[in-house]
Amino acid sequence: MSGGYITDLLSRITGRGFQEVYDQEEDIEDLELILFDGLEGFSEIDRYWLRKPFAFASILYNEEENAYYYYLAEPELTPFERALLEKTYDDLRDVLVLEVGVEPENKEEVLKSHANKLLSRYAVAIEKESRAKILYYLSRNCIGAGKIDALMYDEFIEDISCDGVGVPIFLYH
Repeated sequence: MSGGYITDLLSRITGRGFQEVYDQEEDIEDLELILFDGLEGFSEIDRYWLRKPFAFASILYNEEENAYYYYLAEPELTPFERALLEKTYDDLRDVLVLEVGVEPENKEEVLKSHANKLLSRYAVAIEKESRAKILYYLSRNCIGAGKIDALMYDEFIEDISCDGVGVPIFLYH
């Protein structure tokens, strides 16, 4: 699937056509959204969920380096899902700017409600796995701490630091 096809498809999203009702109470914890079978040259010491089914930590050991590594696994987005996430984010930003008086504890509920309305108006079929991933990344990036949001749910992390752009983060686990 080429980038031009995706751009063309998204440009045709007008709010007319396909609409599907999604049960927002649906149990998403049973969805398999992450495909991670480890890394070559590493053995997995431990694996545990941080935000099931969206993020888990994998503690890896490299015998050659005699070093442990922390790997954060999150769902990978297809090119279509990434383009739809960006479109939804742009449209959602306009809607959320007008939202006033939202209590901090209700932010995620308001975000998901508006995002689900937008996703239902787009003239494309969206699988429940794709919808769940898009809602996760919207929440993570709009309400949470962005790329390090899942790390904030790890009770075993004592310290996180970064020494600059393009440098891996260091964490004490």
